[in-house]
This record gives sequence, structure tokens and C-alpha cells, in this order.
Amino acid sequence: MFDQIHRTLPFGVGLATLPIAVNAQATGLELATDISVVVLAVASLLVFLVVTLVLLQLRKLVSAVNRQLVPIMDRARGAAENVEFVSAAVRRDIEKVNESVTAVTDRLKDASNHMEDRIEEFNALMVVVQGEAEDVLLDTTAALHGVRASARTLGERATMAGPSPPPEPPSDDGAVTEPQLADESE
Repeated sequence: MFDQIHRTLPFGVGLATLPIAVNAQATGLELATDISVVVLAVASLLVFLVVTLVLLQLRKLVSAVNRQLVPIMDRARGAAENVEFVSAAVRRDIEKVNESVTAVTDRLKDASNHMEDRIEEFNALMVVVQGEAEDVLLDTTAALHGVRASARTLGERATMAGPSPPPEPPSDDGAVTEPQLADESE
């Protein structure tokens, strides 16, 4: 009943012949089904070939893009290394500046504490000097009051005692008296 007929597809490069079973008494529907199976097989084969060609083209495109991206990636890698080097150098410099600022701050604190101590010592000295100056001033003032009071008292006694005696006249015997010596030395 069924005779197998081997047919070769007209565009089947490298394809083997496909056995197609044809019923001698086949109806139009069975024949259409057999033809549609063959058409679907051919269409699938064409889709496979097209997808393969597209994938090959995509592979070529990716390799071309990769070749163009390699120098860009190398430059980006070099730039990243430079940025890393610069950031490390900046970090070291910032650490040095921080250490210097800390050292200067510590020195300023020490100097400030030392100056505070010196100012306190100077203030204590000034208190002592002021006390001594006040004592000297009071002693001097008291001494001046005493001298004035003594001078007043002596002046009052001199006016009460009367006039002072006149100086003695020089003697004829040639002897020099004290008042004369004083007059001659002048």
C-alpha cells in the first residue's frame, strides 16, 4: 500500500534524501499534510541557517568591539592606577600635615601653660614689689613728717631762745681761728 519514494530537495546542499511515504490512494488532505511537514522542515532548516549566520556576525562584531575596547580598557586601567597612586600620596601628605598640626598644637599648649606659669610668677613678684614700694613710701613719708616736725620744733626753739650770738672777732696775736679758716678756704 505505501510505497516509499525517495525525493531529493532541490536546494538541499549536503542534505540526504528524505524518505517520504506516499499513499497511492492518498487524499488531498494527507498530501497537504505531507507537503506541510516538508515545508516546515525546510523552514526550520532556513531559520537555523539564518540564526547561525546572525550568531557568526554577532561574534565578529563582539570581537571587533573587544579589539577596540582593549586600548580603552588599558588606558582606563592606567588612569585608575594613577588615581590610586595620587590618592595614596595625598593620604600620606594629609597624615604628615595632621601630625604636624598635632605637634604644633601640643607645642602651643605647652607654651601657653608655660606663659601662664610665668605670668602668675610675675604677678606674685609684682605683689611683693608693690608691697615693698608701699612700705618704703610709708617709711619715707613718716621720715619726712618726722623731719618736718623736728625742723618746726627746732625753728620754734630758736625763735624762743633769741638771736644767735655774733661771730667772734679775730684775735691780734696772729693765730687763726676756725671761722677764719673756713673763710680762707673759700
